[in-house]
Amino acid sequence: MAMQDDIQQFGKELIQWQGPRVLGFEQTLDLLQSEHRQIRMWAVYQLIECWQERAAEFVHLLLESEIAESREAAIYLVGRYHLKQFAFPIFGLFNRSKGSLKHSSAVALVELKYTAFKPALSQWFHHLWESEELQFADLQCAIKCLVQSLDPEIWDELESALWEQRENHMKALCLFGYLCQSVQSSDQIERLMRHYRFFRVHFTDPQFFQHLASIFDCAELVRWFQAQLQFGKSLQELYPECLYGLSMQIDVELSELLARLDLLRRQQEITSLLQALEDLMRLSLDHPELTSEWPCLQEFRELVATDWDSTILKIQDQEFLLLLCLPVSAWLSLRETEFLEKSKDHMASSLRLYQSPLLRETWMRMFLRDLLLQSNELRQFAADASMSPVPGDPRQALLRLVGSGSIERFYPFPLVLPRPWQYRLTELMEQLTSIYEKWFPDLVQSRQHEHLDYALELFIRYPTSYLIDQVVEHFPLLIHHHFDQLLNLIEKVPDERFLEKLLGYYRKGENSVRQLLCLLCLLHGKEDLMPSDEEVVFRQEVVPHVRIFCQKCQSAYHYPIQKLYIDAELVEQRRLLQDQDLWMPEKLNCKNCNGQLEFRTDARFRATLFSEVLTAKMLKLTDEESERMQAFQLLEFPRLNNRKCNPQTFLNHLDRLLEQSQITSVEKARLLLEAGKLYLSLEWLPKAKDALRRSLELQGDQPRTLYHLGELAYREHNLFDARLYFSQLLQVCTPEDFLLEDDNLYQLASHYLEILDRREYKRGSFKLVVNLQET
Repeated sequence: MAMQDDIQQFGKELIQWQGPRVLGFEQTLDLLQSEHRQIRMWAVYQLIECWQERAAEFVHLLLESEIAESREAAIYLVGRYHLKQFAFPIFGLFNRSKGSLKHSSAVALVELKYTAFKPALSQWFHHLWESEELQFADLQCAIKCLVQSLDPEIWDELESALWEQRENHMKALCLFGYLCQSVQSSDQIERLMRHYRFFRVHFTDPQFFQHLASIFDCAELVRWFQAQLQFGKSLQELYPECLYGLSMQIDVELSELLARLDLLRRQQEITSLLQALEDLMRLSLDHPELTSEWPCLQEFRELVATDWDSTILKIQDQEFLLLLCLPVSAWLSLRETEFLEKSKDHMASSLRLYQSPLLRETWMRMFLRDLLLQSNELRQFAADASMSPVPGDPRQALLRLVGSGSIERFYPFPLVLPRPWQYRLTELMEQLTSIYEKWFPDLVQSRQHEHLDYALELFIRYPTSYLIDQVVEHFPLLIHHHFDQLLNLIEKVPDERFLEKLLGYYRKGENSVRQLLCLLCLLHGKEDLMPSDEEVVFRQEVVPHVRIFCQKCQSAYHYPIQKLYIDAELVEQRRLLQDQDLWMPEKLNCKNCNGQLEFRTDARFRATLFSEVLTAKMLKLTDEESERMQAFQLLEFPRLNNRKCNPQTFLNHLDRLLEQSQITSVEKARLLLEAGKLYLSLEWLPKAKDALRRSLELQGDQPRTLYHLGELAYREHNLFDARLYFSQLLQVCTPEDFLLEDDNLYQLASHYLEILDRREYKRGSFKLVVNLQET
């Protein structure tokens, strides 16, 4: 628990890495009064990014803003910088507001330790807790604020409240989870175990177990144990491996106990196994009763004696794994504390733990933080002692950064550390950014696009003046190949030099660029350069668009999608899409050179498209979403030479193949049938009719051709021809002819004839009624 609090405090104390400031403080404040909402929002973000230390001077302006996001930002700054002079107005906001604004106010007031807020917070919680209506987001916020208030009596009050609502599944789950996160003593663990014994029987919800396991921060350890046991390892192998990783010794008595534990595990002797686990903790620890794991083990012994089998097997299996991990968790807590207290003296042991599967991310951050405070020699020793030529996991890359030694050219950071900022270690991010500063010109020259993506993501979070100079210099390559990341960087640091670059790139329909240009023009007093509203040719929010790269002029722009067809079979099979699985009948010309574009998309666009199509099939969409999805249509792709192909490929080869004298009439009839089906799907009805009739004349696949001709006639409301074709189909085949196919055309034709009968009956009845009325 203490270590977790320490890492959270460390995160709060991180030095803010100040990037290049585009405007001064007073100029940024003036922008809060701008008539343009976009400018006001940008000014708020700039104040938060660059001028947090002067929050007391501008928070009142944000609190008065009509933009909810600005007010939330102000509340966050009040809490973070303990601006107690704003406590009363924020208290008023808490009482008046709802939703996220109310939640932000509550968190800030807790940070301020505002005494007058305590009764209101308690009253808010009790109202939500006792209400028959479940307001889950509000309840979560209220409980979280109460737990964070650090009042020793609060935990006891919340635990007492849990008894009152034990039967309410969601409320009990919410409160139990927060109580588990805030455990401070063995007595509290015992009390939570009594609740857990009730929950495991009455709800059989695995989330209660996950909350319980979170007390020991051993989720990764449990998964590792499970994987090793499934792989076939025994406890006689696993426990010594853990002890070695923690630099602990194994004597004869301990070795014999491990052999007995292994036998009891295989025999599923749970009562005897629990006793052996207690013996293991007594034998390996001086005072096991002082650990958090000991009361949990004791309570499980009582539970096994009464109602071990009163829950589902899935929960039992997870509990069994947790019990096996409890001794290791206790060893870990003890050794982690020892290593951190004297990291310099325990460097070899710390590195052994760092490389072992027992490593917990919380401890890893603490270890790296302490290592950064050591001398360069010790840091380099740690890095050299751990590194292999090619890293296999993020830990090695992080330790290499700590070592501050030489990094090989184009070291695979994007693969090994895909999101390095999540570790919240600013010093490491400084070193990583400086590495990419040095590499950047070579990355551009060698077109290392994966590394360039990664570099821009770093620069967005940690911009420096030198980096902005580099980005301006290499703007043409970056705008065409790394559009989204570059625009995000420019929005964060809207240097005036980007204005000319963006104006040269801008074309009609590039709404994202247009919005950014407007921001730059307003910021730098160049309103005369701002693109006019008439240049917006489509709304990206409703009309979908695709970004296509032109091979001829090496430029990339967005183009509206009027109609895009997707291979229906691949969507049904849940297979990822490739460019050959998409077809846009409309021809596109490059916005830059006006040359005809080859339809090629990036993997991100195809992945997003696949998710949207699946979502549209499974969920009810809003009107706006439905309007947007009309541009995407599933299509049964045609077959050419018995192989499915892109419709454009099929159409390109169709006329040439039909003119060849060496193919038989049967093959021509098959091609015409495929063409007719494709035209019918595309609603090109005259072409479909011509192709299907030609196929029928060549004596091809008569049943299928007759069916599609009947379907076409039905769509054209030609009921006489539709009846004729469907009737002919029933005469030339039987239902058994289609047993092995997805669609039984005989049954479908019969169904169409039934519909035709009903329509003709209704039409005849209507004529009879009209005649009677006239008479």
